[in-house]
Amino acid sequence: MSSWEDADLTHVADRDLMARIATGDARALGFVHDRHGSAAFGLALRIVRDRSHAEDVVQGLLALRASLAPETTVRPRPTAGRA
Repeated sequence: MSSWEDADLTHVADRDLMARIATGDARALGFVHDRHGSAAFGLALRIVRDRSHAEDVVQGLLALRASLAPETTVRPRPTAGRA
C-alpha cells in the first residue's frame, strides 16, 4: 500500500490516529469512532440513561478529543513497581 489513504488502519495505534485527526483526517476520526464508539456509548448510556443523549455525549467527546489532538499527548501510565 502506497499511502495512508489506502492503508489498513486495524493495527495503527490510537496515538498515530490522533495525530492524523489533528491534520483533519476524517477517515482516522471514523476509525477511532469505530474502534471505541461502542464502549464510549455504553458508558454514556449508563450515566445519562437516554440513548439520544448518550449518542450526543459520544459525538461531543470525539469532537472535543479531535480538537485537542494537536496540543495533547497520550502518556502511558506507570506500571506497578516503576517510577
